[in-house]
Amino acid sequence: MELIKTNPMAWKQEAGVMTFDGRTISKDIASELLEYSGIPETLANIDAKHETNFTLQLLQKTAKKDVEFVIDNDKILSVVDPRSKFLTDEQFDEIVESFVKSGAGTPQYRKVGAATRAFFEVQEQPIDLVGDIFKKRLILERCKQGGLYVNVGLLRLACTNGQLVNDSSVRKLYRKGIRPTEAVVNPLLSLLMAFDTKQWLSSIFMDADGNFRQASVAQYLGMKTDLEQITEEGIADAFYPIEPIQECYQKQGFDLGQLSRKVLDRLPVGLTYYDCFSFLTNAIKQKEEHTLKDEIKIGRWCSHSNARNGIEDLVPEGIPVFKQTLIDALKGDAPVKL
Repeated sequence: MELIKTNPMAWKQEAGVMTFDGRTISKDIASELLEYSGIPETLANIDAKHETNFTLQLLQKTAKKDVEFVIDNDKILSVVDPRSKFLTDEQFDEIVESFVKSGAGTPQYRKVGAATRAFFEVQEQPIDLVGDIFKKRLILERCKQGGLYVNVGLLRLACTNGQLVNDSSVRKLYRKGIRPTEAVVNPLLSLLMAFDTKQWLSSIFMDADGNFRQASVAQYLGMKTDLEQITEEGIADAFYPIEPIQECYQKQGFDLGQLSRKVLDRLPVGLTYYDCFSFLTNAIKQKEEHTLKDEIKIGRWCSHSNARNGIEDLVPEGIPVFKQTLIDALKGDAPVKL
């Protein structure tokens, strides 16, 4: 794996596809490049449709410096964010080793493209959320776009669903990496270890009486929409079936397709918010090479703001009913047929 700097003035674009030195810039890589450059992606869609090269022309006119790509076996793995520094294997390994020396434990690794994740299983009492057991993890990731991502993660033992903690107190992005010294690593490790994951989970998924919060139709459909954007066609439909919801509310005269999000957020979906979110963390495993960006997108649903809804303001004549066997399957506690 190597870093290559290249100037857009030397690039070519044909049929909406940009290339340099015989290497093709894929649609996903181009999308990231346009995001960093402040160029709307709709321009690339126009180029692809009409076989023009307006995107490249604009990149050439606005480029203030060379673009840095991560290359492996002549394939472009990622484009580096101009605000960040891409960590070499040696630099990332040195950071991981500094956590090992500070007592984090033995790391396990996961590699997807240019990104490499090291995670440590925390050796402490598992977290019990009303019978559901979780283990805490510490996560270090060499980001494909540059920088070091640090966070606390959770592993649900019943199905090995994983999730990132969506809390700014422990979720950190160091765009230039960190110095692998005790003075830097020890306070950071102490911060991660001290985070109360049980209290955090309870505050999101449980109400004041210690019961699981109920989810709204708007929340359920919102999770389904995000899953559609991440996974292959059909996965979201399998993990977020809408037939029980439509059947229930059509009988009451509701046309879900015509209702605003505000109204949908007041209609109970017939599931707990925790179950709905568990469908999401289970479903993302269907994408073999899901990225940190995918996990962060999903993790946003595990937040106090997204867990709030207005279902207490509206009491319908009946609520949707999902069979418990289906719920178990969608959470990962039983096989699911896709």
